[in-house]
Amino acid sequence: NGSVVPVGLDLENPYTTPAETDVDIWIGYGRKIMDEKVNMHVSLNVRNLTDSEGFTALQANSDGQDAVFRIEQPRTFYLTTTFNW
Repeated sequence: NGSVVPVGLDLENPYTTPAETDVDIWIGYGRKIMDEKVNMHVSLNVRNLTDSEGFTALQANSDGQDAVFRIEQPRTFYLTTTFNW
C-alpha cells in the first residue's frame, strides 16, 4: 500500500565482526664502510604481513547489510639503504 515502516536498531543484538590483528615487521643491518668513515644501514620492511587483499566492512545498516567498506592494502615490501658520513 506504499506505507513505510521505520526499522529501529536492535541494541540487544549488535552486528559485530571478528577481531583483526595487523602485523608489520622489519629487520635491519648496519656496518661501517669505506675505511670506517661511513655508516651504512640496510632495512627490509613488510607491511600488512597478515592481511589479505579485498574489502573489509566498517559499518552495517540496521537490517544487517554491510554499508561502508575499506579497501585492504596488499602486502608491501620496502628495502631501504641509508648512508651517514
